[in-house]
This record gives sequence, C-alpha cells and structure tokens, in this order.
Amino acid sequence: MNVRWPWEWHQKTAVHPVRQRNEEYFSVIDYRRPVSEYEFVVFDTELTGLNPRRDEIVSIGAVRIKNLHILVDDCFYSPARTAGKGHSVGTFIHRITPDEVNSAPEPEVVIPAFVEFCGSAALVGHFLSIDISFLDRACRNILGGIMRNPCVDSIRLAKVRQKRLGKKSPAGYKAIDSYNLRGLAQLYGLPIFQQHNALDDALQTAYLFIFLVNSLLQEGQQTFGDFYRIGRHRRWWV
Repeated sequence: MNVRWPWEWHQKTAVHPVRQRNEEYFSVIDYRRPVSEYEFVVFDTELTGLNPRRDEIVSIGAVRIKNLHILVDDCFYSPARTAGKGHSVGTFIHRITPDEVNSAPEPEVVIPAFVEFCGSAALVGHFLSIDISFLDRACRNILGGIMRNPCVDSIRLAKVRQKRLGKKSPAGYKAIDSYNLRGLAQLYGLPIFQQHNALDDALQTAYLFIFLVNSLLQEGQQTFGDFYRIGRHRRWWV
C-alpha cells in the first residue's frame, strides 16, 4: 500500500532519485540493536536568518560517527548559494560573505550531496528544530520530500542526563541554566571548537553526543531505540 504523507499532499516537485534511495534505506528500521552498532551523521547549518519561510541555508557541515567514534576524515562541508545578494544579520555571525555565497554551489547541488553523504545514518544535532525546519524545506523544494533519517537531538539527551543525575545525588546536584552547545562542552571538559562554523559546530556536537551516549549507557540505555525514545526530534511542519 502506498501511503501519502500529509506534508506531501500539495507537493509540486517530482521525487528525486536521491530521495527515493533515502526512502528505501528507512523502509524498515531495527531499533533493537545496540546503539554502538549504528552509524550517525552529526550536522549543523549556518543560515541567513531564523525565519524558515524567508531565510536560507548558507552552509552545511557534518561528520560521521561509527562504533561511537568520530571519523574526522569522513566529513561533509559546503557553502550554498542563496537568492539574497547582500549582507544579512547572519553574515555578522557566521562571517560567510556575499562573495563567498555567490560563488558557492547551488542548493540543487548541495542538498542532494548532503543527503547522499548521510546515507542510512541517523541524524544528530543540537537544538535540531531550526536546522531541521530549514533542511526539510530545502529537501521538499529540491528532492520532492523530506529525509527519512531518524533524528536525535543532543539537547534532549543532555536534559535527561541532568535529570537522572539530580535524582541519584540531589545533595551534590548542580542545575544547568543554559544548554548552550559551547557551555555544555566546557562543563563536561570536552574539546572546544570555533563557533558559528557549520563543520566546527558539527564536530562540537559530535563530541557532546558521544559523551552523553557513554554516560547514559552507564544508566542502562543500550539500544538505539532507547536513545531514540529520549532524544527523538519531533518535527513541526512549516
């Protein structure tokens, strides 16, 4: 039986072969295997702004994790050309200039390449709502639909870890006011990377993700399903 998802009812773009392969990868997912057996792609985007209806992806960076180890020689990074020609608010944050954007590949090249790089891996990001809303929009416009990769948000894993620490040792528990990526990396003694660069932020998130997974493994979480249940990103369609 062919199922038409609600977000595809008004879909105008023909289904891209890259998305067809993505659909095939995730026609069946076994959540019962140990999390260490799964492959993850940790990614981050830089944007022209925060409005997914108006703003655009300026760059995507990603790194692969296998056997809970970061493969530093298996990374993805690409700037992406945008419709806007001038400076935006985002320029002062990610420091990608209009000239760099104008000479970058078109999104029609970058997005399929990123989806192909991800393959059958689960996606990981920190505070995924913004990144996924922009990525979903780009995939619908270019590929005819969204990626089916399961998505895990490291901020959710961090909050669960803190909650469990508080229950185990309430007297010595220290609350966290902000779950900012760099703040958590400093708190946990992780390597610190340059901020507001998509690849560096992806690497920062990858170190955080592995730290949180190893910590939660000691708390009894074992399978990918265990981590997906507590870290799952739930899409809000735009």
